Amino acid sequence: MWGLLGFNIGGMRLFNIGNILKVNSALALFYLGKNNIGPSGARSIGNGLMRNSTLTELSLGYNIIGDSGARSISEALKVNSTLTTLYLHKNAIGNPGACSIGEALKVNSTLTYIYLPENIPHFSFISI
Repeated sequence: MWGLLGFNIGGMRLFNIGNILKVNSALALFYLGKNNIGPSGARSIGNGLMRNSTLTELSLGYNIIGDSGARSISEALKVNSTLTTLYLHKNAIGNPGACSIGEALKVNSTLTYIYLPENIPHFSFISI
């Protein structure tokens, strides 16, 4: 498990985290809540998730990724085959971002739980 809760990381650090996820061969749980990563951080993490084959749980709560960030994570979910749990609470995700996630779920067969409360449409959770 690796946790960076509330460190307000950004910029190059997020790019590095995305790159670490690409080559990681051991990390299964990753907590990045309360870091204000925004859409660009979600894009970096999404890029890393596309090549990651070990992460099973990712927490991105309280990061204000918005619809654009949700789309980046959704693209990763379409190809990632190990993530089972995803926390996206309090991220200002609206209907467009939620629809992107829904589209990704049509092709992702491993994700079983998404936690989405306190976003714009006020989602609670999705259990698949």
